[in-house]
Amino acid sequence: TDYVTPNTSLEEGEIDANYFQTLGYLNDQNETRGLHLKAVAGIHYEPMTMFAKDAESVDALEDGATIVVPNDFDNEKRALTVLDQAGLIKYDAASVADDGSPLDGIVENTKNFKIQEVEAASVPQYKDDAAALVVNGNYALEANLKDSAKAIFVETPDIEARTNYVVVKEGNEETEKTKALVKAMTSQEVKDYIEENYGSAVICVF
Repeated sequence: TDYVTPNTSLEEGEIDANYFQTLGYLNDQNETRGLHLKAVAGIHYEPMTMFAKDAESVDALEDGATIVVPNDFDNEKRALTVLDQAGLIKYDAASVADDGSPLDGIVENTKNFKIQEVEAASVPQYKDDAAALVVNGNYALEANLKDSAKAIFVETPDIEARTNYVVVKEGNEETEKTKALVKAMTSQEVKDYIEENYGSAVICVF
């Protein structure tokens, strides 16, 4: 239900591996939380999607509309980049300092969109209150957003940066458990399952 517990549980030895995050998020969490986690296999990426309950397109979003985005550093920068790709704002992710706010990278917001930052897992809950949401693929799938809102823009991602990895605690990269897990996760059976169940919402990289 969140992006923090899977990593702290892995650090504390409560679990052997997790599979939900990008390298950017992993590196940020290692640094900010003092974790010692390593990526061992890239599996897939999920394009971030902008959903709206009423607007039929990004052009239909009114001036001053509220757009909800994830509030963790990496995913918020990514969501704001999606808004830039959609032509709603101009955003310079590279200008954001490591200890700054992702919002610092907004260089133009002529329609005065209000950016509301909430925990990533909570973003779908705002579909009835906000004009639009920028949602991570896994949370959009879990909330069945495609059945209750319209996808009005789909991210063109940096595939390398957006790949989700199997992650273990440092020192366990070559254990038999890890090798077995990586072999299973990169199997044809997993690839077929992802393609059959998620279609274009989840794209394999192996």
